Amino acid sequence: MIRTWLGPARYLFIPLVVEDTTGYLPPPPHFRELVQRRVFFDPDPQTNEDRSLSSYISSISYGRASIDATVAQPVTVRKLGIKENPTLPAIYAQPDSHKFEYLAVVYPTNLRGQGGGMAQPGRIDYDPPRSPNRTRARSRFLHDERIGTWAMEVIHNVTNIADYYNGVSHPGRFDNLAASVATHPSAYTKLLAGWLDAGSVRLHPGHTATYKLHAIGLPHPAPAGRVAAVKLQARDSDRYLIIEARLRSDRWERGFSGSQGIPSEGVVVYEYAPDWPKLGPGAQPPLQLRTPTALTVGQSITHEDRHNPHDHRTGRGRNRTITVKSAIPGGFVIEVSSDEAQPRGGGSGGDTDDPPHDQE
Repeated sequence: MIRTWLGPARYLFIPLVVEDTTGYLPPPPHFRELVQRRVFFDPDPQTNEDRSLSSYISSISYGRASIDATVAQPVTVRKLGIKENPTLPAIYAQPDSHKFEYLAVVYPTNLRGQGGGMAQPGRIDYDPPRSPNRTRARSRFLHDERIGTWAMEVIHNVTNIADYYNGVSHPGRFDNLAASVATHPSAYTKLLAGWLDAGSVRLHPGHTATYKLHAIGLPHPAPAGRVAAVKLQARDSDRYLIIEARLRSDRWERGFSGSQGIPSEGVVVYEYAPDWPKLGPGAQPPLQLRTPTALTVGQSITHEDRHNPHDHRTGRGRNRTITVKSAIPGGFVIEVSSDEAQPRGGGSGGDTDDPPHDQE
């Protein structure tokens, strides 16, 4: 079940040292201090901007989520078997791990291919039992993996939102849960996590209307007269389109050393399609990217919803057209039209009683 992440998540980071085991290299110098830097404050050597995990979570959640983190002294595990995974042994070796909700084991460099990004929900079973046992989930990643991977696994643990990269036409670098490059998540993900209010997403009523989109990477709630996203609900279906604006407005969207940033600026359209085939074990790929390159001023996209045909003789679907009319500071003005009336109320947008003109 998906959970919102509001307020602090209590996390213990455990630097792992593996000895007397073929394929594991010595840990980096000052291992604990390295992990502390990556969690709390990690200035980019070129721009001096903070690229730490704490800074990333605060930025993408608009200050609504945070990490109440403790970095433990390194723990040492010895004489691992060929196929033995040291994540749980590292957690068992840390005497206070049971006191934290979330645990992250930070791996040293190794030649075994172990320590790749992973998130696993569930309480840790200690033997003998420990009390109080507050554990809820665990994760792991390499000490030198990009911060987008650290963030992806941490977000999985706290929110239970799954990966998107298993999906067809997934969001790529428009959502960190698809590409792990430390860009902002999409409006869809931010709604699930509780970082955008449902009322900030406007449900399109069916007639032609214009909206002012406030870029997702800028502070929210959006200024008066603007919306975070627009939702086009398909009639008699759980499917919908969601439309947002993306700009290279901060270090996460621009990119920095270790992050590529978003692939393009403009208006991005996704389709939420829960009935699409899911790929891979545990996959959750309902979000399909419909604009691999963001739309710029003068460009448009017409989406035909073949699952809700309005002409049963031809099987033609209902069309919804999104056009970028102009750029405004911090976003874009779009026009949305469709050949069907949208349901009123419900969904993440709430009721829409606005007249068919600019929503300011």
